[in-house]
Amino acid sequence: MDSGWIEEHGLALIEEYGLVLATVVICFASGFLPFVNTEFYLLLVGSVLPDNLGPVVLLATASQMAAKSVVYFAGRGVINLPRKNVQKRLDDAHRRIEAWRWGTPAFLVFTATIGLPPYYLVSFLAGTLRYNFLLFLVTGLIGRGIRFGVVAFAPWMFESLLG
Repeated sequence: MDSGWIEEHGLALIEEYGLVLATVVICFASGFLPFVNTEFYLLLVGSVLPDNLGPVVLLATASQMAAKSVVYFAGRGVINLPRKNVQKRLDDAHRRIEAWRWGTPAFLVFTATIGLPPYYLVSFLAGTLRYNFLLFLVTGLIGRGIRFGVVAFAPWMFESLLG
């Protein structure tokens, strides 16, 4: 489901299954699969259905964070890593995140918003490092909400600017 697929079939999915179900499925799937692009889907919705953007952004954010929560819990212990080889790298990553200028919550919001490092990896790492789940969830909702809001409202903003 790359951008071409979403462009070709996204509106058909919305028409056949409704905006709510199409948004949940695409945004949840994108939480696991890098070739499913929530941002492109939101651009499509923003350009075609601008009256529904607020609820769509909230639903997209919640759906993606539901998927990222699964990834977090996978990192928390569902998948056992060979700790002997990985532990030093995890400890180094943990020290770097903790030493980040504004602390762990700011790092989690930043990466959820910007997507660098990839939020999938950060979600798994947050679980592996046993960060507080509520902290992970709230910072992810904030960051993903900002990211998806900017993307979804971009067509409307550009149309307003260009008049």
